[in-house]
Amino acid sequence: MDYKTLYLAAFKKKINDIDLEIISQLKVSRKRNKKFLILSNKISKELDEKEDILRTSLTKHFPNLIESFLQGIQEYESDNLTSFFTFDFPEFSEIYSAEGLSKCAVELGAYKGCSRAANNFSNSTAFFKAIYTLDKNYNHISLDFDPNENPIDSDLFHSMQKEIFPGYGQELDWQEEAFNQILKGNSGGKVKMEESKEKENTDIKPGDILNEDEKLYILHLLKQYIKQGSEIKTTEFLRILHLTTSVIDVAADLSEKLPNYRKVNDGWINFPKNQRILYLGNIIAKLNSFNLPILKNTLQQKLKFEIKQK
Repeated sequence: MDYKTLYLAAFKKKINDIDLEIISQLKVSRKRNKKFLILSNKISKELDEKEDILRTSLTKHFPNLIESFLQGIQEYESDNLTSFFTFDFPEFSEIYSAEGLSKCAVELGAYKGCSRAANNFSNSTAFFKAIYTLDKNYNHISLDFDPNENPIDSDLFHSMQKEIFPGYGQELDWQEEAFNQILKGNSGGKVKMEESKEKENTDIKPGDILNEDEKLYILHLLKQYIKQGSEIKTTEFLRILHLTTSVIDVAADLSEKLPNYRKVNDGWINFPKNQRILYLGNIIAKLNSFNLPILKNTLQQKLKFEIKQK
């Protein structure tokens, strides 16, 4: 019995079924003019629940095998799946019947397919939001992609963003110029730049994107990156400072605004627990057009965690 083939077929079927279900939900919700954020949170929660159900079933009926799968798949140097089904899986024939092993291979494929879909959806909601906003390109939806080839990096996504946001992709030009000025010590006021062969003064207003609490929370995350020794590129570090600069002096003034200092230190102090999903969703949406991979990934993971807690 080719158990790997059974696994792969179940894996692909599960993701395809999830794709079709999500497309249906998107179209129905769009037709009813509902907010995307509410739907995306619902989809994320449903995917996590499905993943938990499949894993619980495997743990109940094939405890030794699921443990071996999750551990063994990490132990091989290359082609982990083939190695596992060639060497590890057959060893369980003394415990389970051929029929039982076939059922397990199918359940493992469905579980990993659901897991892949859940992770990929949470990391590519901006792509789904663009499709939802324009109400087209549903045929390009597929959650079966390598995490390193996220559709938010695709030409299609950037094309949709340009259609939704006139001037999308151009704002980075003045941002980069602003960052260069920050490096030179000019972190406030006006930045001079050339545009269409003409020089003009452009007001850089970081406060236009995020509100004060959102900036303070992002500064809290930046503080955690530094504390944990996380690797973050200088350009992203400067982008974060640029977006939050208007509250930095206030937050550092302990005598006049102690609460802001605490917000940077504690993170969630001013975000009610029952509203954190909404807050995180708003921040992610506002940062959609900015190249902030580390920060965006952190926010997506925190949103996923909060959804699981509901």
